Amino acid sequence: MNLSHWIERWTDFQPEKTAIRFEGRDISYAAFDARIRRVAGLLHHDLDIEHGDRVAFLGLNSPDMLALMFACARIGALLVPLNWRLAPPEHLYILQNAGVKVLFCEDEFADGTRSIDTDHAGCRVVAMGDAFEQLVADAPEDTIDPAVGPDDPLLIVYTSGTTGRPKGAVLTQNAMTFNAINSIAMHDMTRNDVMFTNLPMFHV
Repeated sequence: MNLSHWIERWTDFQPEKTAIRFEGRDISYAAFDARIRRVAGLLHHDLDIEHGDRVAFLGLNSPDMLALMFACARIGALLVPLNWRLAPPEHLYILQNAGVKVLFCEDEFADGTRSIDTDHAGCRVVAMGDAFEQLVADAPEDTIDPAVGPDDPLLIVYTSGTTGRPKGAVLTQNAMTFNAINSIAMHDMTRNDVMFTNLPMFHV
């Protein structure tokens, strides 16, 4: 059982229901599930991401950031969401400290990424946008590691590092699950509610 089963379950029950509304576009659960499967295939088959490998994302809130998280959940990889407010040398430190294998970078932050030695960090950079879309389109549909379970780590979220170097806080798939359950109870959420996400998703 991994976190991507959340999306699979809703796809089975209500495939056409809107999962994400982003910049005037509605993405159904079925479409989002298909996207997650393709991204997982890209990670595993094309980028050689294995169980326990780290994948970073540098960009603003987007459905692709969520697709990367659920794709990592399918194959047992870990997502490292980078704080886009940090300077490129700070990003390089996190990439090295976390042992990131692949960094997905939006165009807005490409110049900063090019200014640091990601090769020295052993980190491949994949540009978002048209190139990413083509990679996803060409990827196989599905990859899942049956060994992935709720105790597997999923996220490494770095602290601000105000008194020293940032430190990575590891969150398991179970931690994400119970955080969602607590949020549902605390805010009295139902499936009819629409949640507005305006805070940066690199934040814990």
